[in-house]
Amino acid sequence: MFTRMPFLKKASRAVALLILPLFVFSLILVCSDNSTNPNDEYAPTLTGCKDFSTGAALSSQISPDQDCIEYEFEDGVLHITHINAGFNCCTGAEFDVDIEGSVITVEESDGDSTPCHCLCLFDYEYFILNVDEDEYTIKVVEPYLTDGDSEMEFTVDFAQQKSGSFCLDRTEYPWGQNMWSGNLKQFSECGGFNDFGGDNGNDNASCAIWHYNESGTLNIVHTNAVFNCCVEELTAEYTIDVETGEITIAEDEVLLNGGCDCICPYDFEHEIYNLPPGEYTIKFLEPYLNPQEDSLIFSIDLVSEQSGEFCVVRAIPDAL
Repeated sequence: MFTRMPFLKKASRAVALLILPLFVFSLILVCSDNSTNPNDEYAPTLTGCKDFSTGAALSSQISPDQDCIEYEFEDGVLHITHINAGFNCCTGAEFDVDIEGSVITVEESDGDSTPCHCLCLFDYEYFILNVDEDEYTIKVVEPYLTDGDSEMEFTVDFAQQKSGSFCLDRTEYPWGQNMWSGNLKQFSECGGFNDFGGDNGNDNASCAIWHYNESGTLNIVHTNAVFNCCVEELTAEYTIDVETGEITIAEDEVLLNGGCDCICPYDFEHEIYNLPPGEYTIKFLEPYLNPQEDSLIFSIDLVSEQSGEFCVVRAIPDAL
């Protein structure tokens, strides 16, 4: 799902190291290069945005629906490789390390470079110094976990086990493979959403008003969609082809007691989840569309655009 991102650029490389006494220290860095500094054996490494079709990675190839930590301990140095770490596509990465008692907490975050409007998976390699040969609980705090995702946390005794790995399954963007899906979040009564600031109600256009966020969610409000006046429910089905960049939204109705002899304008709110950035053509299928009326079909570029509006002029019936 990441092969459609040729626009991704590498952020600049910089490393800052701060070690505090005893068991607490923090290590902060920004990096998105795929080579280490030859003058520093502990310099961190961040791959570019991963292309799973080529297998480009720092460690063994792991599918995009897994999030893994590989570790190796030797002479007080803990070598961590975070496989499929989620960051913004263009910022590089930073992390802070805190060792307190038997708990090592690593807080990962985006770097300071200018962000893109997308997320991506990377392999991130770094070193933690001054670690005793004892048992530790390792916690890795990740910036883009969604509610309900398991946190990266495991326990290892370095006196008994010098290397190993720990993995979690993930499906939410930017993890997962072909996990995009559509959902009809809500629909209005006849006449449109009362609290919606866009074009709706009794006017002369039907519009698609859309917003895209860095979590990969595309929200589309379709205003003035025409259906029977007496509906029990409005429905939608979604066909999403990321490879071809085609998204079709088929709206329909469930009539109440067979329906009424009239039509009415409604508003729909659609959400498409886990949609990677790219260029898409979106087409609405509307059962009451007259042959002489233009279909609501438009193209968007989610690489460079975060929001927009597209309207077609139509004769919109009066609301009841």
